[in-house]
Amino acid sequence: MRTCFIKERGLALIWSIILISIVAGVLFVVVSLVILGLKNSNAGVRRLSALDVAEAGINYYLWHLVHSPDDYCDGNPCVGSPPYGPFVHNYTDNTGKVIGTYTLWVAPPEITQGGKVIICHVPPPVDETLTVAPSAVAAHLAHGDYFGPCGGGGASGGGKVVVESRGDVADGNENRTIIATLGVPSFAQYAVVANDTTNHLRFGEGTEVFGPVHNNGGVRFDGVAHGLVTSAMANYNDPDHSGPNEPGVHTHRPDPSQVFLGGTSFPVPPVDFNQVTADLADIKEKAQPPDGLYYGPSGASGYHIVLQTAPIHSFDIYRVNSTTGSCWTGNQYKWQDKNTINSQTKIGNDVLFPNNGLIFVEDNLWIDGQIDDAQLTIAAATLPESTDRSIFINSDLEYTNLDGSDKLGLIAQKDISVGLNSEGTLPTQPGYNDDSKELKIHAALLAQKGRVGRNYYNEDCSSTYYRRNIVTVYGSIGTNKRYGFAYTDGTGYQTRNLTYDQNLSVVPPPLFPTIGNYSILDWKEK
Repeated sequence: MRTCFIKERGLALIWSIILISIVAGVLFVVVSLVILGLKNSNAGVRRLSALDVAEAGINYYLWHLVHSPDDYCDGNPCVGSPPYGPFVHNYTDNTGKVIGTYTLWVAPPEITQGGKVIICHVPPPVDETLTVAPSAVAAHLAHGDYFGPCGGGGASGGGKVVVESRGDVADGNENRTIIATLGVPSFAQYAVVANDTTNHLRFGEGTEVFGPVHNNGGVRFDGVAHGLVTSAMANYNDPDHSGPNEPGVHTHRPDPSQVFLGGTSFPVPPVDFNQVTADLADIKEKAQPPDGLYYGPSGASGYHIVLQTAPIHSFDIYRVNSTTGSCWTGNQYKWQDKNTINSQTKIGNDVLFPNNGLIFVEDNLWIDGQIDDAQLTIAAATLPESTDRSIFINSDLEYTNLDGSDKLGLIAQKDISVGLNSEGTLPTQPGYNDDSKELKIHAALLAQKGRVGRNYYNEDCSSTYYRRNIVTVYGSIGTNKRYGFAYTDGTGYQTRNLTYDQNLSVVPPPLFPTIGNYSILDWKEK
């Protein structure tokens, strides 16, 4: 009996030891997992903190540029070649405790494009154009690479500053890096932006707009708006009909959700059109040879530029000797200029695009043709102001590429107009085909004091041209007065397609007029 009892006690002890070992092992695993989780959690917190610190660096330099727009060296003398940096700052909490540091590299506009720095990498046997982060430039230059694309031509960031910010936390090894493009938004950030607080904006049925729309006055939209529609007015008296005031943005269609696909917002701050005068003066100054092209008063009706892809980056230019005059359209619109060329004389053949992409014409301008891998801004104005100048587009004005490599900005002191004898053949008319049925305008358009659109023409002006088929604007429209290519009696263009060129939001055409102060245009983590 005693032997049996001892054996049972021994077995119980063994099982107790085994059970304790299992429990201890499980507890060890659980505790290890908890500790690992805490470590990972702390590491995750530090990674988030590092991102916060990096963002603080971007926000700091945004503030710095708002107060010192041309300072790319953080308040220090610029030493060496751009990009400049590193500039190191402590980041503290509200008690003054240092949480970490952000380190900045700043690339000025002349060496940037698309949020990075353009360099020519020269490994044998073939040079290669690269875009690299600002912090990587020093190593490339030490290797023998140089700024700009291989083969020359320079780099243009369209006034955009690229800032790289690395955030390091004080209590760990974690760091994260953000690269941001900072710039002053341009008029080209809108599909349509207007300043009409008298007649306001009206988009009729048959108008489809892709991209943001804004008016400092009211907006009535009866077509389809794929982007956000905004107004600087809370409500207004729509002059197109009687009745009480209506909301700053509204429609007369029964279901607004089928109209405002991108939403509405009003009132919002107005857009300042007055600053365009200073921008035109700057363009005129910088368009002087040898870097730009300047054409003084023609002594006739103006100039006609035909953009060409063969030879590439060139144009022909004509002096417009006379136009076809005007026509009577009735008591409401009276005499309307036809804005159509009658005779012209060629004064320049295969003129090369200027190095800085700026052409200034001190007269009226007719323009059409096509560009390929080019970025131009063409302005028509008289400065100092005496006679306001306009731009006319009667035939296709096209890009070869819609990927952002082609950009054209047109700035008129007065109007940007489509004339009477313009493309857009109706199906019932002779010569109708896929090309003739549509007037294509690929450009960022800005009419400083006048409007973008087409004059009112009735059948007495021309039984063929008073009604047109399709007009498509790919780019943006900035207009001081009410825009419009059609009228409520069915004259003008029957279909109006306005598509915003998204590439204009980050890099607009050269020296295209801007709105407001520096802001963050885009950013991404490196």
